[in-house]
Amino acid sequence: MNSDPPIPDELWQQISPAAQAAIWALIQRYERRLADLEAQLKQNSTNSSKPPSSDPPSLKRSPPQMASSNKAGGQCGHAKAQRALVDHPDAIYDCKPMFCRLCQQPLHGDDPQPLRHQVWDVPPVRPIVIQYRRHRLRCPRCGVTTCGQAPAGQDGPRLKAACALLTGAYRLRKAKAARLLTDLFAIPLCAGQVCAIEDEVGKQLKPIVDELLTAARQQPANVDETSMGRGRWLWVMVTAVATVYQIARGRNRDALRKLLGEGYRRVLTSDRHKTYDHLAPDRHQLCWSHTIRTQSLISFLWP
Repeated sequence: MNSDPPIPDELWQQISPAAQAAIWALIQRYERRLADLEAQLKQNSTNSSKPPSSDPPSLKRSPPQMASSNKAGGQCGHAKAQRALVDHPDAIYDCKPMFCRLCQQPLHGDDPQPLRHQVWDVPPVRPIVIQYRRHRLRCPRCGVTTCGQAPAGQDGPRLKAACALLTGAYRLRKAKAARLLTDLFAIPLCAGQVCAIEDEVGKQLKPIVDELLTAARQQPANVDETSMGRGRWLWVMVTAVATVYQIARGRNRDALRKLLGEGYRRVLTSDRHKTYDHLAPDRHQLCWSHTIRTQSLISFLWP
């Protein structure tokens, strides 16, 4: 920055030191803003993420590079990626030559150290069907018939876990999850059954989720929400011990209270949405990213 006063020296000496400092601060701010704008003007599709259609006609592109003489694929010195040989394969087949490849003489015997070549494959899959035979027995005393009880439902624990994994961790739609399980495992399944399985798995996992939620409510948390459509909102509570998700019907204080629980006493970090306005100032931290972005916008519009 230029160290000379921005106005004539005799006039500059008449200004108070505080006013001089304010003027220099304003000049520095404008110089930084000017440097940012100049840097933006120098951006194009070759040095930023801007599309080529936004480049000015004066932009001179680098000449096209000559095609490499190297063959496609891994180059010399590249670390080879391959499966490690297993010591106990499921099946072993000996491949012996019958005749000499030069003179066609018949060959016999064994190689004490044969080369090993292993082929991997998926195991043959067929569904495991367990049948429960419910006997109906008549009481010899009163004549009442009593039927034996069988487990509820038609889906085993592994099938339930597979459905929850596909729709939860891998985010497949219910119809696609059902189709995948039918194609790979020959298990007749429809999207409605996947929904029922999800509901049952959710009930089984509820004690674990409640335990994680209880632990998270004892920690400072970052909370945010996003729309899932059809009036549903996905809330997330990120803490040092656990990250908890919750689907709610709204983006309001009731949904926030349901997530945090009654009497939450830790510091909560969030954006500026009005849902969080009721939180005590000493326990509410605004997200720094939102704050910096807002300050940058204000500085740009009103320097």
